[in-house]
Amino acid sequence: MNISENKPVNKKKLIRTAAVILLLLTAAAVWWLIPVRPLRGYEPKDITRIEIEGFPEVGTVTLNEEETRIIAENLYECKAQRAGISYGRMGYVYKLHIFAGDKWIRTFSVITGDRGRDSLFFYAPANGSYCREYLDQLSEKYTNKDVIS
Repeated sequence: MNISENKPVNKKKLIRTAAVILLLLTAAAVWWLIPVRPLRGYEPKDITRIEIEGFPEVGTVTLNEEETRIIAENLYECKAQRAGISYGRMGYVYKLHIFAGDKWIRTFSVITGDRGRDSLFFYAPANGSYCREYLDQLSEKYTNKDVIS
């Protein structure tokens, strides 16, 4: 068999395949770069309860209505930009369990003011920060022995 007798590469098929791959890569890049809200699908007014893990000597604390509103508004306003894959990495400073009514909607872990985690991804705030200073103040408040009785 002569090499020159091989069928030529179908250029249309090759161009079509390259276009599909480029389209998929573009879609993945856009998905990665578009900021999302940690409260996806919910407004701050919909959030009825936030339970926080991470306060020393206390365990899980259910925040009052005002504290819940402040944190929900912060998470809604600052949005979140994917900043890496967190699969297999552990650790958090504050783990926020967020509820709408009696329905648990998500857990968002605050690591630093500019680093959070939600299931598979690390997130950086697109604007603002993840109220880490406020969470530290709440930690001091709830670990105060006079408050807990």
